[in-house]
Amino acid sequence: MWFQATLESSRLLNRCPSSPVCLIRRSPVCLILVVLFFSACNPASKPAVQQPQSNNTNSPTKEKAQSAQSAQSKAPPLPIAGYVPPSIPNPGYVGPLACAECHKDRVAECLPTSHFRTCRPPELSSLPRGFLPGNGRFKRDSDPVEFETQKRGRELVQATIEPFGNGTRRIESSIDLIYGANPISDEVYLSWRPDDSMWELPIAWVYATDCWGASGFDRDAVGDRARQLTLRCFECHNTWFQHIPGTANVYRREDMIMGVTCERCHGPGKEHVTFHQEHPAEKKSHGILYPGGLPRERLIEVCTQCHGNAIRHKGPALSYRPGEELDKHYRTVEPPYTEDDHVANQIGNLRKSKCFQKSEMTCITCHDPHLTASPVGAQFQESCLHCHSAAACPEQPRLPVGVRENCVECHMRKYVKVNVNFDLAEDSYVPPIRRSNHLISIDPVATHEVLLEYLSKSDEATQAARDHKAWLVDHWAVEAKSSEMQQRFMAAIAALRESLRIDPDNATTWAEVRRMAEKQSQFDSLLARGKRLMAGNQDAQAIETFQRLLQMKPSLAEAHGRLGTLFAKAGNLDRARESLRRSIELDPDDQYGHSMLARLALVSGDLESAIKHYREADEIEPYNSKIHLFWGQVLIQAGRPMEAIEHLRLSATIDPKQVDAHRALCELLAADGKLAEALVHAKRLCELTSYQGLRELMMLAEIHVGLGETMSAASVANHAIAIAKRTNPSAAEEISKWLQANSISP
Repeated sequence: MWFQATLESSRLLNRCPSSPVCLIRRSPVCLILVVLFFSACNPASKPAVQQPQSNNTNSPTKEKAQSAQSAQSKAPPLPIAGYVPPSIPNPGYVGPLACAECHKDRVAECLPTSHFRTCRPPELSSLPRGFLPGNGRFKRDSDPVEFETQKRGRELVQATIEPFGNGTRRIESSIDLIYGANPISDEVYLSWRPDDSMWELPIAWVYATDCWGASGFDRDAVGDRARQLTLRCFECHNTWFQHIPGTANVYRREDMIMGVTCERCHGPGKEHVTFHQEHPAEKKSHGILYPGGLPRERLIEVCTQCHGNAIRHKGPALSYRPGEELDKHYRTVEPPYTEDDHVANQIGNLRKSKCFQKSEMTCITCHDPHLTASPVGAQFQESCLHCHSAAACPEQPRLPVGVRENCVECHMRKYVKVNVNFDLAEDSYVPPIRRSNHLISIDPVATHEVLLEYLSKSDEATQAARDHKAWLVDHWAVEAKSSEMQQRFMAAIAALRESLRIDPDNATTWAEVRRMAEKQSQFDSLLARGKRLMAGNQDAQAIETFQRLLQMKPSLAEAHGRLGTLFAKAGNLDRARESLRRSIELDPDDQYGHSMLARLALVSGDLESAIKHYREADEIEPYNSKIHLFWGQVLIQAGRPMEAIEHLRLSATIDPKQVDAHRALCELLAADGKLAEALVHAKRLCELTSYQGLRELMMLAEIHVGLGETMSAASVANHAIAIAKRTNPSAAEEISKWLQANSISP
């Protein structure tokens, strides 16, 4: 366990054996040590708290204590308040019903759209047939667990029935919200937890196959098998909610505006609504954004916030406003393959297109977000003809008349979106939808598909149709084999699914699908097992599991990164560094390798390398409380306390429950003379430790003394003495001595 111990020894609170927050070793002059440290690092800083250096009865500190004692002989009891998470005020979102007061027809037009319905409460009148009596069961032969989803009165419930002892047990979860508004793809069910976190239940309804399907749950887990919903996912399905800072996925349920409604694109509407209610005769719009009037980049980014790979926060959730630079709020990742994309990355592909690069087109050139259905066929062609003429297409003379106007199908081929997939009762990794490829291009695969579809519908089966079919089946077989050789098992499954669309009865292709699905299933199980073993400190088994994963997929950055940590814990530092560097090479969008290399550099005393790696980790994942906490702690050791304060402040802002950040800030700010700010962090520390931590209480008392608030200091110290008498009598004596040394009456 040397690795954890050496990391722990690097933390601020253990730097000095006389640390002012170590109560057992505390003396009245401990804080002077911190002051001296800062004086050496920052000669311009002034001591925050100075203890009396002589018995001069006229010293300011002595007079202040005597004045307080004469004003009040006994300190009042300490008022104790528990930790209350900070509230994020609604910046002015009012919801679509407020818009409907003046824009009734427009809102009515939008209500049935997929955007508006992408997250909503259950509607009992429009449930899929799986909720009918007798249709709710789902079980795969390979899994010991069974599920049942049903309507019970006015409630929807999903039950997990798992082995337990000699029998089974039933675990029920309420269905509180529904993702998905398109009755041709899927419907995912969400459940609130008692702590107000939101979880995705394991079983969804797959409209594309008209049956229940399982969505990526851990087969070896226990309980209802739900998985925690990510904050970024919840953002893209809703207009406004209050996220609790410092939590992965906890919200205040009140004030939530579900779905992607008017204000997600037009910005908060309160100012607009209030103004026009007060000035009903005013025709000119006030206090609201018209996205169509934005510069091209800002307009596109209104869509990119969810239809791109901008998935790493640079600030609090939902802080982006239409018209602002998206890059100031989110970092965009760039996975090398489409199967690793965010769920929707249409704009990332669109930007690579010559049509986009050589024109001023935007998303709304083709799409009207207010309409229920997207335009098809000739309607889309109108957008193409703004820049292109039909005669300019060299293929036109050789194409049948019936497909000459089908620009979109030829140049924006639909493809299997395999990174959204479900396990059905008798099939695995089934993608419910195909999406148009927004990389507009000349695509021979698309040409063959369009011609095959056209010829297949003609009265005569032609040799040409058979030739197109054979070409496509061969093409996708080659794609599948190539993907498998690259250990891209999901891409191979996608290619085989494309082949089955063309030739659904091909037994060879079905056998290949099952084989690749088994590989991917084994891969997923090993990855989940490795993480579980690592979390349980079963390091030897975890190492073996991650090494097996790398035999299957040598390019798996996550496995290299986790092995780096495990090797470090085992004392094999050279191998640890090698694995971590390899993880960075393979996935430059993952901060894990840099963060762990920073810790190893810290262990070896190379502070500058540690700082460099934390800086690189921050560039990858900019809004990470722990990165800034550790970075700040290294800066303290490097003798750069002012820089450390900035990172620790950010750490505590991102996660207000980050105890170590508050503790370090108390010391640093006090030593720098910023006692008022230090007091804020000291109070938060005491709240987070339920006013039971002696170190935290005495830190608060010290700061009160520095501010001349002796009665408050006495109240805190008396509370600490009461706790210490029960838990550590010698500490109670030390606190009493501290009161006497500071001339404070208990």
